[in-house]
Amino acid sequence: ARQAAIAIENVRLFNAAQRRAHEAEKLRQAVSAVTSALNSDQVLENILVNLAEVVPYDSSALFLLEGNHLRIRAGRGFPNLPELKAQIFPLDNPLLIEMNAAFTPIIIHDAQEDPRFQRWGENSYIHGWMGLPLMARGELIGYMTIDNHLPGAYGPSEAALVQAFANEAAIALENARLFQQVQHLAITDPLTDCYNRRYFFAAAHREFERARRYD
Repeated sequence: ARQAAIAIENVRLFNAAQRRAHEAEKLRQAVSAVTSALNSDQVLENILVNLAEVVPYDSSALFLLEGNHLRIRAGRGFPNLPELKAQIFPLDNPLLIEMNAAFTPIIIHDAQEDPRFQRWGENSYIHGWMGLPLMARGELIGYMTIDNHLPGAYGPSEAALVQAFANEAAIALENARLFQQVQHLAITDPLTDCYNRRYFFAAAHREFERARRYD
């Protein structure tokens, strides 16, 4: 019996190690795909596409800070996504306040039974829910939410995985923002903010090639 118990424990440990290795590889691939782009819109899309490879979800949203409110900059799986992206969301949401207090993920077993969960749009299908802060260089830049139609879909192991992914995603978003800022500075005059000679030649080249292509 002792030998059998040792064998069973060894199998359990081996399976756990394999699972962790598989999760680490999925996380590495997802992070690599997200950090490969420097265009903000492409980074946002890459985050949600590759998030599904880390932790499955039915819908997910990326909220970014805009002054004293939030806006959904990217989302997947929502039946009314255009309406949601057109809205602005307040920062006094109880779940956001709780996340801000500790800068850690929040997991809800069943969102439909949790009074903290506010109904922004049609979300009666959401039961399992997880929210995570997006931090870049020590600063809060937004939040990521993950929804599932199954209650209890997420736990501490999924939260740890997604938070590791979210940390890299936030840095990728900040890098894309800084890259676009540098690109803007390179083609504008710092005093007047008018386009400069470099922009003129780049734009002229584009238009010349387009004119030649379409005769």
